[in-house]
Amino acid sequence: MKRILIALIILTIGTGFSSFAQTSNTLSAKEIVQKADAKSRGDYSTGEITMTIVRPTWTREMTMKSWSRGADYALILVVAPARDKGT
Repeated sequence: MKRILIALIILTIGTGFSSFAQTSNTLSAKEIVQKADAKSRGDYSTGEITMTIVRPTWTREMTMKSWSRGADYALILVVAPARDKGT
């Protein structure tokens, strides 16, 4: 979420400065969003996520690690609880 916010701020500032110098190759809104999305994704990402499931009678947590490379490859591994570990 922070990466998206930072990318949007940078994009807003960048487009503000570029509006002063109009060039013949202006970008469409779709192209701007695609470039901002590509910059926010980067080449690869890693993360650790804890998901909490809340039901009326019980609560459960699952911890997962994730890796991704571009938009084509991703892996999510459950590391806790022990009964789900490795799935």
